[in-house]
Amino acid sequence: MNLNLERISILVVEDIMPMRDLLVSMLKTMGVGQVYFASDGQSGFNTFCNKNPDIVMTDWHMPELNGIELAQKIRKSEKPLNFTVPIMMMSGYCSPARISDSRDNGITEFIVKPFSAMDISTRMAYMIKNPRDFIITKEYAGPDRRRKKAEGFDETKSKRTENSDKLINRIPADTTLQEKTGIGKVSETAVSNSQKVLDDNQINFKPIVSGFIKQLEDALKIARSGNLTDKTVKMELTTPIMQIKANAKIFHYALVGDLANIALTFIEGLATMDENALVIVQAYTITLKKILSFDIKESDSREGEAFKNELQKACDRHMRLRNKMLKDNMIKELEIKEKS
Repeated sequence: MNLNLERISILVVEDIMPMRDLLVSMLKTMGVGQVYFASDGQSGFNTFCNKNPDIVMTDWHMPELNGIELAQKIRKSEKPLNFTVPIMMMSGYCSPARISDSRDNGITEFIVKPFSAMDISTRMAYMIKNPRDFIITKEYAGPDRRRKKAEGFDETKSKRTENSDKLINRIPADTTLQEKTGIGKVSETAVSNSQKVLDDNQINFKPIVSGFIKQLEDALKIARSGNLTDKTVKMELTTPIMQIKANAKIFHYALVGDLANIALTFIEGLATMDENALVIVQAYTITLKKILSFDIKESDSREGEAFKNELQKACDRHMRLRNKMLKDNMIKELEIKEKS
């Protein structure tokens, strides 16, 4: 049975205008009756209050309020607003820690950028078919974070303490979406047509990625100033790289997206940032400019494979040297303790 999406409304909150317009077009092509949109978290919350959508789809990193802050504001809102509304987080981040963080802040579902029309339709159908009780505790408001293995998920253990997770209220799962759409999946034709909208987009990615490269260059300067903590440095560096990874493939620059994924994985895997790591990020930035100047798009070409292998080898080499240094330091500390 196919879902009838004509009776539902979705709010898209996305700060990058081409991506926002593309998402709106995809959802309309998929059959969604009403699609609202906003360019930042605060505008998104205002639209949520005015339009009362059935589903919210939000990006993570945005001005004013980010996606997490928007979700928290929605979850803390009062009646007659639908604070239990399903919220789908969209982000280029994909680490378990990031997904867990979003879940612990009231997000219903998480979809990784770049995505396909099938990814969106599958998550949407899952939210409709499997509504969860809404939990309110001292520290948390959102869908029940425990999932059944029968639904394809492992049971998740909350990081909250027992006291902070003391139940204040449990609201039974809302089946309103099911009543509006039925239970099933988005039709194959609708998904295919929506994917065509995604594939056929002619958006010029170069101005978008140039802005992110400028952010990355500024972040490198800040990182080398020595005035910030490692955590802040990593956030400043990963944010523009994540945005490049999230958008590049959708706008037909597959190689740029794959390189961003390698760089993002590398930085997020580091406990601390040293000068050698910053040199790798700088080399990555220079490589990006070269790729864009020659307009190299394909990731599986000979040139693309060479660029990816070179960056991956540099990252792997740094990690090996870093691990060896940590091991040597640990041995020295043990020897000092034994002598004392």
